[in-house]
Amino acid sequence: MSESTTTSTNHTEKATMDQRLSSFFTKLDRQLEFRSEKQEFKAKDLPVTYDLELPIPITQSGSTIKYRFKTDGSDIAFGAFVRRVKSKSQSSEVPPNPNPYNSTQMTEETELLPIDRVDSHVSPITGVINCPPPPCVVSLVFDNHYSWFSDKSLTYHAILVPPSEVVAKRAMSKRLSTIAANASVDVKEATARMGKSVRTAKTLEVEVEELEEELKRKREALERAKGEEEYLRDRVTFRERQMVGVKERLERIEKEIEEAEKREMEEEREEGGEGGKGGERVERGEI
Repeated sequence: MSESTTTSTNHTEKATMDQRLSSFFTKLDRQLEFRSEKQEFKAKDLPVTYDLELPIPITQSGSTIKYRFKTDGSDIAFGAFVRRVKSKSQSSEVPPNPNPYNSTQMTEETELLPIDRVDSHVSPITGVINCPPPPCVVSLVFDNHYSWFSDKSLTYHAILVPPSEVVAKRAMSKRLSTIAANASVDVKEATARMGKSVRTAKTLEVEVEELEEELKRKREALERAKGEEEYLRDRVTFRERQMVGVKERLERIEKEIEEAEKREMEEEREEGGEGGKGGERVERGEI
């Protein structure tokens, strides 16, 4: 990896870390804000065929929900549960503000009040719920599935009561201490793993260098083998073509030899015939 590439990667990692820290503290500071205002949720003569869910976001520790509701016509089933966004790490990381109706977020539910039928048509039902630690959503559930063929008219009034400032600040302090303690544990675990990773990296660096040297030798051997292959391929082609040329010339020479032998034989026969006739004339002259 070149120096410029390494520098660019380091800048990117630093920017990513800064962004993560900025997001962490932004969410944390928002959740540590103390709000003394009460929040009210109410509706009158609301028809309920199957069920109705009233979600109440909880952002401060020590909050309580006071509720009161009644129905006209008949009873209804009532209960409450808490929905919390699942987070990979809820120790030193601050989970996002939960949106229980966002299908892209994984949520887990815990029952606070079991759903049970109540005589809300006889007299108003009241109660108080001590909210679990934030961030979460407490949902009040009005269930009419058992009597869906008969609509119920529901009137409810719920108040989210924040804790006193002292209680809220103590809860914040406790939460910050927990986050700091969990972060400290995580640092120790990560440091121990990092030491092992450093040793492994050094060992692998040596092995990689050895492999690179071996690869270099193999590449050089490969180049030599390719060069020899090319030389021998040319040599074979040269010899094959040489053999073809020599064979053609050999055949031609053999044919020329054959033709020359025929000519010599004919010449010898011709010379032999003429010599025989002259001899007879000499003999006759002598007689």
